[in-house]
Amino acid sequence: MYAAIVAAGQDAMNPAAENRQALFERAIREVRLIRADAMRAKIYSVRDSEVRRKAHEIRRRPERRLGQLINEMVKAGLRAKGRATNGFKAGARTGLPELTDLGVGRGQSQEWQKLGRMSDAEFEVWLANETAKTATTRGPRSAWSPKIHSIALSSISVSSRLRALRPDKVDEFAQSMGGCGLIHPITVRRLEDGGYRLIAGHHRLEAARKLGWESIPAIILKGLDAVDAELVEIDENLIRADLTPAEQAAHHARRKELHEQKYPETKRTATLKRGQEKAPSRQNGETERRYTKDTAEKTGASERTVQRHVERGTNIPNVSELSGTCLDQGAELDALVRLKDVAPDRQAKLIEQAKAGEKVSAKTEIKKVQRAKREAELGAKQISMPTHQHGVILKDYEWDDEVWSRDTGMDRHASNHYPTSKTAHTAKEIVAATGDRFACAAPDCVVFSWTTIQHAAIAFEVMKLRGFE
Repeated sequence: MYAAIVAAGQDAMNPAAENRQALFERAIREVRLIRADAMRAKIYSVRDSEVRRKAHEIRRRPERRLGQLINEMVKAGLRAKGRATNGFKAGARTGLPELTDLGVGRGQSQEWQKLGRMSDAEFEVWLANETAKTATTRGPRSAWSPKIHSIALSSISVSSRLRALRPDKVDEFAQSMGGCGLIHPITVRRLEDGGYRLIAGHHRLEAARKLGWESIPAIILKGLDAVDAELVEIDENLIRADLTPAEQAAHHARRKELHEQKYPETKRTATLKRGQEKAPSRQNGETERRYTKDTAEKTGASERTVQRHVERGTNIPNVSELSGTCLDQGAELDALVRLKDVAPDRQAKLIEQAKAGEKVSAKTEIKKVQRAKREAELGAKQISMPTHQHGVILKDYEWDDEVWSRDTGMDRHASNHYPTSKTAHTAKEIVAATGDRFACAAPDCVVFSWTTIQHAAIAFEVMKLRGFE
């Protein structure tokens, strides 16, 4: 195991190697699978202190290796940095793989890169202290056994799955399994009729069927009911699979339902404070076996990350159906959550448009809703103003900027912050469109006009047309 961790990425570390980016990406996938197996062993053997200790150690070594690979990719200019890159706007794609493309979270990357910068001696001391924390007696050995069995494909049944089957992933597994066999066995549980129900490894199972295999290596979990089996499936996907943000949200929402079903005492019954419309979403510091803490320990994510996924999954209807759409991004899903409270009809419409393949943005939509609210408030103030003429006028015209596409280029447009005109752009058009506004201006008034730099020349021409010198 240790040799495999060290060997992963050795060829990519060579500056003279060809196609280093692909080598790095392959090495990161390999090490992530090793880490996933260690985390899975730690989950299923919670009562066996020795298995937990070894699993913890095996998990931390791949994490250090992942940190080394990520650090080296940045040095070699083969990975997008977490900040703006020269020549690109902040947040714009640079063509280089980002952390999400590598299946790595931002928090994970920061922690792993710290481990990757440690010397061998420093890491061993740190690991010894970390591992010692898990070496506590937890009673008899759990029902989970790492023994691998070979079972017939025809005896395995598949129930409904949270994660949709991806043909491209099946082809990828089939190509790998056809060359070197199945490295990571599937997971099943035994049924009363003697058959097996799949828990984890749907893509590997379908790849085996595509290859014409009659049997497949499998780990058989004993003593699991339907709830436990589904929890294992979800944990497996959260740890191993490259889930999209929408799929992660769906998995966490369902996992919370199952967790509260198994441990009813963890279900929240927060009392609303005066003036509160709903209970706060955070669970940090509540019950000891709270969902966020349990899931964070089992998946390696932070509690806040788990909370964010749950908020998305519980506030967006059928969120898994957004997988692969233009709304399948963290920021877009967060905006959809906000739309539920302020404009639920717009949330539903955006979801249907995205599922139909249209290019839409919840971030832009929430800004439009906020802008409409501000416009209504401003309109009410204007109506209440007296009708007599004034000697000092503040002119704030709705300057508009043209974009390449109003479907995809409006995320940072001025119209998200204040009203803009779509019909009047030249000086003459602006004077004609705003003539009624100057009915309140005295003949000898002083005008203060606000403009943007790119519209300054037009603003001066407008002043001249109005008679100002």
